Amino acid sequence: PPAMRKWLREELPAFVERIVLQRKRSAPETTGVDPLVVRKDLTRFRHRNQSILLRMAGGREILTVNSLFDGMAMAIPSMLSSALCHLDLLRNRIGDDGAERLAAVLGTCVSLVHLNLGQNDIGDEGAGFLAVALSECPSLMHLDLARNRIGNEGAGRLARGVEKCRPLVHLDLGGNAIAAEGAGRLAAVIGHCKRLSHLGLGGTSIGALGTARLAEKLKKCRNLTHLDIAKSGIGVGGAGRLASVLGECSALATLNLARNGIGVVGLRSLAGAFGKCEALAHLNLVGNRMGPMGASRLADGLRSCKALAHLNLAWDNIGAEGAQYLSEVLGECTALSHLNLAWNDIGDEGTASLAKGWLAGGCRLAHLNLAGNFIGAHGASDLAGALGCCQGLTHLDLAGNRIFAEGAQQLAGVLWECGGLSHLDLARSGLGPGGAEALAAMLPNCPSLSYLDVAGNSIGVGGVQSLALARAHCPSLSHLDLTMNDVVGEGPGVLGGCSHRAMMASLTRI
Repeated sequence: PPAMRKWLREELPAFVERIVLQRKRSAPETTGVDPLVVRKDLTRFRHRNQSILLRMAGGREILTVNSLFDGMAMAIPSMLSSALCHLDLLRNRIGDDGAERLAAVLGTCVSLVHLNLGQNDIGDEGAGFLAVALSECPSLMHLDLARNRIGNEGAGRLARGVEKCRPLVHLDLGGNAIAAEGAGRLAAVIGHCKRLSHLGLGGTSIGALGTARLAEKLKKCRNLTHLDIAKSGIGVGGAGRLASVLGECSALATLNLARNGIGVVGLRSLAGAFGKCEALAHLNLVGNRMGPMGASRLADGLRSCKALAHLNLAWDNIGAEGAQYLSEVLGECTALSHLNLAWNDIGDEGTASLAKGWLAGGCRLAHLNLAGNFIGAHGASDLAGALGCCQGLTHLDLAGNRIFAEGAQQLAGVLWECGGLSHLDLARSGLGPGGAEALAAMLPNCPSLSYLDVAGNSIGVGGVQSLALARAHCPSLSHLDLTMNDVVGEGPGVLGGCSHRAMMASLTRI
């Protein structure tokens, strides 16, 4: 709007100049010490739900602009742009036109270190404008262009611009229309970014060919710690080419290969490479349908992953047999704290195998997700026997199983020993009134529990009342989900005399 443009053009530069001069006068003589160690909001201007916020934090001028692109371009005179090092325009839909106008300003931002333009509807044309400007930002370390419309042509142009950003550490182009050709153009310059530690290409279409082209250059990125190529269609061929270089990425700590159709054959190639990644701490293989044999191959590779802390194998169809293979090695992963095996059809047999493995190797889990695995009362009983030794457990998800009241009673008898348990999800588990009663008796002994979901369990009026009353003895409980439990039309009396409004004042959802 005209009024805002006038303010941005005439008032903001003078304001910033006063702040910068005042800061220079107050700076201590000791070099390397910044007088501003606490973030302060210096000014805020609003007009019709639009705002521009300038902050100074730890010596950095941070400019965040929402839906004000034209005004922002006027508000960065040379004296400000020379100090600007962090610019965040996430989710502003600036498009190619906005990217062109921004590029005209970025060329003067010689101190720019962090640039976030994610989810801005930028296409190949806009990427071209930005590439020219980025070549003049020699200090750029963090570039985020995820979830735009950038294709192969735009990726190629960006590659030429990024090539001159030698300090580049973080590059995220995930969620764009980049295919094998674009991946090849990026690969040509990635090898020159010796400091690159984070590469995001998840949600693209690079496929096996694009992965092969990247793999050739990834081995030169000795500092690479985070690689995300989830949902990129790399398939068996891409998995094989990636496996051939992973052993040389000695610093790799996070690897996301979710939903790539890797399958059993791909896991056979990758499993051996995982063992060579000594720093690997986060591994995501969700939705690759590896099956029992793939789980067997993976288990062999995980034996050497001593640093592995997070393992996500949800939707991988490993079954009871695959769970048994994993149980033989999980005890050797002494750093493992987060395990997700949801929706794998492991059943009671697989749960029993996992429980034996944890008992034999010691359970150090903090986060366990076994949702949707057809676990019954017997499986819940076996699991309860193992969870008693998981003193550090904070998050347990068993939603979508059929543990019934008997299983709930077994779990309730040991979960109180997990003093740090804060999240318990038993939704749609067939608990019935008996299961609700068991949980109600457990609540006073769970001082850290803040989230409890028992939705869809047909616990009836009695079960709801028991849990609602027990909640008074569990002051940390802020989310209690009692929906879909056959109490429709019963009125406030079902909550033990508490009105819905009074209960909602302390609970997030009921």
